[in-house]
Amino acid sequence: MKLKPEHLSGISFDSVRTDSVRFSRGDEPSTGGDWETVLPELELTISSAANADAGAYSVTLTASFGGPFGWELAVGVTGLFSVPLGSDTSVDMTEFVRIQGVAILLPFLRSTVASISTDPVMGSLLLPPINVLSLVRNPDEADPAD
Repeated sequence: MKLKPEHLSGISFDSVRTDSVRFSRGDEPSTGGDWETVLPELELTISSAANADAGAYSVTLTASFGGPFGWELAVGVTGLFSVPLGSDTSVDMTEFVRIQGVAILLPFLRSTVASISTDPVMGSLLLPPINVLSLVRNPDEADPAD
């Protein structure tokens, strides 16, 4: 399919930054666990800010993991987005950017988590597939495996 102007969303993805990285191995040694069968607890947090008058929006996505053997990992990434002033849109841009922002940021978050968590014993920690709409619309009910 050839991309046409009407397929474009009207938002610009201006930049992405890694805001925070926290990794703690805990008191337990990382050896002796079966990393392939024990899944870490995962919590995703979304926050956003909008200055609609200036057409500026930001979305922050944070993944926090608690490992079964005493380790913790938290990574936060923020995407900055803009919408040209005077854009004729019939959608709520704050909600649209929030949904699209999460979908755009997930690969950056996934890559950062995998890079940071690379360990010869446990291997890279990979984020599961995420149902972005469910996560954004029902943050308290979302199951990352959906």
